[in-house]
Amino acid sequence: MLKNSGLQHERETVISFTEGDPTAHVRTASRAFFYKLVSHGYAPSFISVDERSAEFILPKKAVSIRRPRRQIWLLGRG
Repeated sequence: MLKNSGLQHERETVISFTEGDPTAHVRTASRAFFYKLVSHGYAPSFISVDERSAEFILPKKAVSIRRPRRQIWLLGRG
């Protein structure tokens, strides 16, 4: 449904929300992120005319910021 175009570093995803609004707005030009949202059951609220970006409105609780996993370095390997 979404066309990939342009260089990889130009395909951005922007997530925005306000404190008082229970929803988050996600705008993406990444085909992989688009299909990830669709596979989780979210339908795009808007797809651009040229099909190069899409917008989603989803519950704010669906957006999470996680701590990076700690990397465990194994000693004696090499």
